[in-house]
Amino acid sequence: MHLSVHVVRPAALACLSLVMAAAAPAGAAGPAVGFEPPDPEGDDTAASGTETRPMDRFRAADRDRDGAIDRDEFRAIRALRTRSDLFDRIDADGDGRIDVAEFVALVGDSNPPRTSRVARRPGRPVVPNSVERRSDVVYAPEGDPVLQSLDLYLPSPATDASSGTEEDAASTPASRPILVMVHGGGWKQGDKTNTGVIAPKAAWAVDRGWVFVSINYRLSPAVRHPEHARDVAAAIAWVRDHASEFQGDPERIVVMGHSAGAHLAAIVATDRRLLDAHGMDPAELAGVVLLDGAGYDIPRTTERTAPDSRRRRMIEEAFGPRWEEGPLDEKGGETPRTDRWRDASPRHHIVDGRSYPPMLVVHQRARLVAAMAAGELVDALRGAGGRGRVVPVDKDHAGCNQDLGLPGDELTLAVAL
Repeated sequence: MHLSVHVVRPAALACLSLVMAAAAPAGAAGPAVGFEPPDPEGDDTAASGTETRPMDRFRAADRDRDGAIDRDEFRAIRALRTRSDLFDRIDADGDGRIDVAEFVALVGDSNPPRTSRVARRPGRPVVPNSVERRSDVVYAPEGDPVLQSLDLYLPSPATDASSGTEEDAASTPASRPILVMVHGGGWKQGDKTNTGVIAPKAAWAVDRGWVFVSINYRLSPAVRHPEHARDVAAAIAWVRDHASEFQGDPERIVVMGHSAGAHLAAIVATDRRLLDAHGMDPAELAGVVLLDGAGYDIPRTTERTAPDSRRRRMIEEAFGPRWEEGPLDEKGGETPRTDRWRDASPRHHIVDGRSYPPMLVVHQRARLVAAMAAGELVDALRGAGGRGRVVPVDKDHAGCNQDLGLPGDELTLAVAL
């Protein structure tokens, strides 16, 4: 099996669309994603004394009442105080917050919330032995060995040698399209190694003849925009420049991101300054897949939130205050101030006369903000002569990420079309 992506070239962009078509017949088995058995020590959240309903525990832990448990709130739970490793295991979508569905999946509930559409698994997914992983490759000169690194997922040498014909083997070098994954986490958390998110995607992509790449980038509050995006651009450039070392095709690179990672994938595909620093044009990307992001027009998205809301604080931490005063001119007068949030918004970098990679923009059907943001981004892209498609799915925010790659899943099938 293999996936094919049309190579996007500026002169022919108008007649191309993102194609990720599996060659296997309908109903064929998907990649063999394994699952570790549940850790009996993982379910140690019961408080001593009287029995408490899981939802009561969640509400007690959610001190700021924002509908999720962050790391500080998690550390305050007495029964979990010594199990800091559990946070990342419970945080299935890797966004740095434990929502109701993720909490309930750990401790159980006789009456789970009806809004959750995430299919919970029997344990933590693991990457199958048929996939080789090359970990912690630093993509930036003298970069942070953790935050500016990436992991490569390839067919293991034994699998690669035994699965193809002589004709396949002759065409193997520099023949695999490349899927680059950008994790979410509000620009301040998350990691490229989140197994629950990465394992299904890596197995799915490699099983179909792709190279899968999961990247890290520097996080807020240590840095602000555009540093996260500069790291993503540097990682993509590294993948292009070193593709021959892992039999990848530098002309068939697809970038995918979830949540804040969707914003970063989109800004790298639209703000040409980012890839231009590495001698690339955004239109050289074969395609972009955006999973339930809402940061495509930051001023418009933020105007719908309260000034003291968690979302507003997250935006200001990642991008700084909206307005940056300009320097004084030669006569001592003020120059126009800069709208930082607009400059960080992918939608506002889409203009007539320029070419962009085709985009597949996924959002959860019930999330109004994401639906509006997706529609506005694709409208802008089409208005500039580009190609884009909006795909609503019946999943929650976590499911839009962690379910991609599962055999027969609606999102997996949509991305593979």
